[in-house]
Parts: sequence; structure tokens; C-alpha cells
Amino acid sequence: MRLGLLMPRDILPDAVVYFTNLTGVREMDFLFKVAYYAGTGVAGFIIAGLFLANLLGTPSPNETWRHKAILTVAAACGFALLYIGIRLGHQQSQWLAGLGMAALALIVGGVVMFGGLMMFTKVHWQ
Repeated sequence: MRLGLLMPRDILPDAVVYFTNLTGVREMDFLFKVAYYAGTGVAGFIIAGLFLANLLGTPSPNETWRHKAILTVAAACGFALLYIGIRLGHQQSQWLAGLGMAALALIVGGVVMFGGLMMFTKVHWQ
């Protein structure tokens, strides 16, 4: 009797357990890998989408070169942290650290974007 402890093998689908037994990878490592690659992919698409929209999109009438510069710096910060996350997760197999860096890339990019727009541009509240 396991005294009510819930083990990963108890809550995972049988296909995941079979796959992990077949490959010799532990169940939690498999789930961490899936979460890492999904989170890194989503963060990469969000940062790349915002960067390309900034670069290729038509500017609004009240948008200056400062807006584009701030958004480019925010995307560069996000890409730099995402690169560190890829180095941690994919190359060093530190899946949770890589996933955390992917989440941090989105947060830092958003903070740099919001803070830069507040400090260096005219904000009109309506």
C-alpha cells in the first residue's frame, strides 16, 4: 500500500507510460520535454509575430520612429532570453529551466515594450 501517494504512472495515459518504458525515458522527463517544446514554440511564435508585425506592418498616423525602435528592442530582449532558454532546455536537457526562460522572455519583452512606450513616447489615454 502506498499510503495515498499519487505517482506519475497513476495519472498518465497508458500510451505515455508505454512510450517511456519503450525508450527508457522517465515519465516526468517526457512531460517536461513536451511542455518545454510547446512553451518555447509558443513564445517564439508570439515574439516573432510581434517583431514581424512591427517591422512589416503599416504604421498608424501618430506612430513615430520611437515606437518601432522600442518594439524592436523589446523583441531583441525576448529573442535573447529565448535563445538562453533553448540553450538550457534543448542543449543541456534542463527542461524546466528552459521553459522558465521561455516564459521569462515573454514577460521581459512585454515589460520592455510597455515601459519603453510609457517613458519615450507620448501616451494619449482615451
